[in-house]
Amino acid sequence: TRVRNRMALNDYGEPKFDFGFYGSRSPRRLKSLKKLANLTGRQDAVKVVADFKTQHERDVGMAQAKVILQLRKFDAMGLVSSSRCNTSLCIGRPVLAEPHDLALSKPWDDVVTFSKTMDGFYNQALMMRTAWRGAHAAQFERFKTLLSPQICIGDALEKVGILERASA
Repeated sequence: TRVRNRMALNDYGEPKFDFGFYGSRSPRRLKSLKKLANLTGRQDAVKVVADFKTQHERDVGMAQAKVILQLRKFDAMGLVSSSRCNTSLCIGRPVLAEPHDLALSKPWDDVVTFSKTMDGFYNQALMMRTAWRGAHAAQFERFKTLLSPQICIGDALEKVGILERASA
């Protein structure tokens, strides 16, 4: 498929970091990232891209990590970043999300891994870094099934008459 071919063209090599995060910095996010680095015993275990580089630079930076982390900026923030989840899966990296409001995490709670507690998040992160390829493969299969191009845009384009449904 086109997605597989695109991913094959973007061979980012072996990740240098266990975990990656991209997005704006906040005290809450930095606290979680620091705790995770401390649990690994390596302060350089986490790659952070917070300066909103170009799409290519962001992708290259995040591909240096085995697992991409979904962290809320503030406690009250409940939404899940579709951009972060989509991008991570398309560059070949699995996503691990901290606990979120389930009412605000659709459809990603059926695609990527969500922890039920913060202690669980840290434990799952440490396990996922060793099995990141398998975690990505499982998440990417769910992603392709649940969020296919037809579901994401095709149905809407057909509904407004821009695209015609192919006849059988």
